[in-house]
Order: sequence, then C-alpha cells, then structure tokens
Amino acid sequence: MVKVQASTMQELQARGIHGLVRQRLWEELAQEFLRGEIGEEEMYEKLLARRRGDARLAQVVAKIRGGRDRDGETAQQQKRFFTVKKKTATAAVTATETKGTKGTTLLEQVAQALATIDAQQKRIAELEEQIRELAAGGSVTRYTGSDDPWHVSTDYVPTRQAIMLRKLLQQGKHILAVGPAGCGKTEAVRWACREEKRPMVLVSMHAHVMADALEGYSTLVVRDGVTTQEWCAGALQRAMESGAVFVVDEFDRAPVAIQHMLNDVAQSKTLTLREGEYAGKRIEAKPGFLVVATANTLNGSTGEYASTSVDRSTLSRFRVLQFTYDEDAERRLCEAKVGKDTAKRVMAAFAKARKLYSDGEVETTLGTRHLAHMLQDLADGWSLTEAWSMSCASMCGEDGSPGYRRMMQILDGIKGTEEVA
Repeated sequence: MVKVQASTMQELQARGIHGLVRQRLWEELAQEFLRGEIGEEEMYEKLLARRRGDARLAQVVAKIRGGRDRDGETAQQQKRFFTVKKKTATAAVTATETKGTKGTTLLEQVAQALATIDAQQKRIAELEEQIRELAAGGSVTRYTGSDDPWHVSTDYVPTRQAIMLRKLLQQGKHILAVGPAGCGKTEAVRWACREEKRPMVLVSMHAHVMADALEGYSTLVVRDGVTTQEWCAGALQRAMESGAVFVVDEFDRAPVAIQHMLNDVAQSKTLTLREGEYAGKRIEAKPGFLVVATANTLNGSTGEYASTSVDRSTLSRFRVLQFTYDEDAERRLCEAKVGKDTAKRVMAAFAKARKLYSDGEVETTLGTRHLAHMLQDLADGWSLTEAWSMSCASMCGEDGSPGYRRMMQILDGIKGTEEVA
C-alpha cells in the first residue's frame, strides 16, 4: 500500500474526511474515492476490511455513521414521536379539563420540554456545521452582533485550539492556555465565553499584584461628613458569587502567593475572606464558576518572558492547552485583507522572521497579533516599509540595532508587493 500523498491528503480534507481516516487510507483507495468510482460508505467498508483490528478506526467510522443517522431518518422518527406525544397530552388535558388546572399545567410542561428538545437539536446542527467548515479548511463561526460585551477580536482566534478550549469550558474544567505571546490565547478564551454566553471576569497579573485585589478589601468612605468602613469586593469574589469564568491573564507572572491562593480556590471552589468586617466569611462559588488562566511558559523566565514557574501542585488543577501560531488562520486572515499574492509574500516574511528567532539571531518572535497590526496599518494607508517597521521590525530592537536591521533585511523578500492604500 502506497502512503497517501500530501496533495491527496489536502483533497480528502477539503471533502470533509475525518483526520484519522485520512491517516489510515492508502493512495489507491483514496484516488478511487476522489475520482467518484466508489462512494464514501464503500471506502469505509474497504478501509475497515483492510484495517481489521484497528479499534480506534472502527470507533471513528461508527461515530461518523451515527452522526448521519441522527441527521437523517432518526431525526424524523424523533419528530414524529414527539408530535404523537403532544397530541396524546392534548387529548388527555381535554378529557380532564373539568378536574381543574392540573392537566393544563402538564400540557405547558410538555410544551416546554418540546421547546428544549428543539433548541438542543438546532444547537447540535450549528456545532456540526462548524465541524464541517473546519474539515473543509474553514474557520470558526464569526460574531455578527453590533455589541460584543466580550470584546472579541476574531482575527486572533486559533481555530482548533479555541474549539478545544470551548469544549473544556462546556465540561466545567479549569483551563491553563500556554503559548508564545500574540498567538491568541486570551482571544480564544473571550471567544469561547462569548459562544457559551458565559459571564467573564478578567484580571491581568504582574509581579506586584496583591491578594486583596482578588479577594477584596475594606476601605474608609466619607458620606455626608461621616466616615464609615465599607467592603469592596475583589475580582475573584465577584466571579465566584456570580458563577462567572475567572480569567487570569499572564498567570505565570503572578506572585507565588497568588498562584497558591488560586490553587486552593480551584480545588475547593471556596474563598475565606481575611480582612475587615467580613474576616472569616466563607464565599461559596456558584455553579458555572471556573478558573481559566493564560501563560507564556510553565517553567519561569526564558529571557524573552519574565515569568514565575507555575507550581506543580497548582498546575495539576488545570487541563493544559498548548497554543502555537495557527499559520492556516494567519494565511486566511492575510488573504482576506490584502489578497492571495500579497498574503503569500507576507507569510513568507513572517516565516523568515520566526526562523531568525528560533536560530537565536533576534530576541523576539512575531505573533498573530503583530500580523494583524501590520495588515491593519496597510489597510489604513501606511506603506509596506512603514507597516513592517512599526509592527514587526521594531519589536526586535531600536532603529539601527542589529535585530532591527536584520528584520528590515527580510523586507527584501517581499519587495514587489503592491502597497495597499
């Protein structure tokens, strides 16, 4: 069996074929399917026959087939089933109207249950559509509302990592997103919270954050000439009492004492206040409360990031998601902003800049955030040289420094690109 070629793999992905199935296929069978000589179901049959004993493959194919059943005949059967049940309930209520309002109440409950089922079926359809879009090389669903309280900049969302984060959020698990600066960790958290309509309280860490900023503190207030002591709830207390997602940005920059405090909260979902009139009061987290943190590293300062190592006991409270730069999403962003030809050159320049960083020639790498800034500068009328200098080269040093000069040399690789007005 000849291994599936890269070009064939891309065609299979565009057709929406599951990743594991693509890995298990061989070139001849894949080409039979792509040429239309066999259908998708026949391809699965031949693949399973050749890969007997591959339990993981059998499980994936079974899920694919099960999903089709839910979309097709089973869904219709469910609809007919609940329609009959509703008619039965209506008839029962009519027959018992003389016995008070109990029958009517039951009918209302049936209607509410049916509405819930309908909403869940629509939600499943939306998620399946997103999966199909991703399999075809698309992106996540974009927010179309004019008012976004989560302040999501969708340009930054790493498609697959954002969806994984959202799934963990749905499962009620504490999350630690780790990855280089500008790769979209915080934006992915914002996006996931928005898609789930989850309230969010965000705090940014630094070495001098005090515990009372999170727990709360007692302060003196003068009202009508009278000085009184009042309690000011901290960000963590507010999140716990409202059942919100507590987002700790730059968690690896937090003092060790803050990390330990959040370790206790993540474990017990309780917080004991230590100050003022509420000293000793125990805050119980309401349902929905979770801790989601972002960090550049797990092991402390690296030269590029001034960080504190995350304590291993604290780390064990989280599901850790490893983030990196999503080059497919970056390419689509480029193409949408400046067209395919310019996008190809810009992405080549970013690849060279990142290689300089990996080779130790510059001290800072370029992230998706830098790319978005550069594209916005181009759209706002800045020249290519100006946009590259402001958003990219200057990240690696002052004008005239070795890092800056080396980054500006990369611009020669994208000369010939039209300056975008």
